[in-house]
Amino acid sequence: MPGNQPGPFRSAPRVRLFLTQCSRGKQAAATLLGTFSGYLVTDHYVAYNDRPCDKQQRCWAHLLRQFLKIRERWGQVGTIGKRLLLLGHAVFRTCQDPSDQR
Repeated sequence: MPGNQPGPFRSAPRVRLFLTQCSRGKQAAATLLGTFSGYLVTDHYVAYNDRPCDKQQRCWAHLLRQFLKIRERWGQVGTIGKRLLLLGHAVFRTCQDPSDQR
């Protein structure tokens, strides 16, 4: 894609914001996010439930950890977990921005 236009599985220029508070609750999330209406990558914590679902993405690291837990289950569930983990790693590798590698 020409220039800085977002492409498949790519986002616009990234913004990282860090805020330290004594609470991780709903009010702390509301204070941090204010009127933010963009896409939010979260750990799926309940404090973000007020945000529109179509504007949230689960954090890849959290998803992969959940797939690891599912993989440890017995039977068909464990098999599904193995497949989810393989698929998750494949998607992550495919979509990873080379400039992010350290």
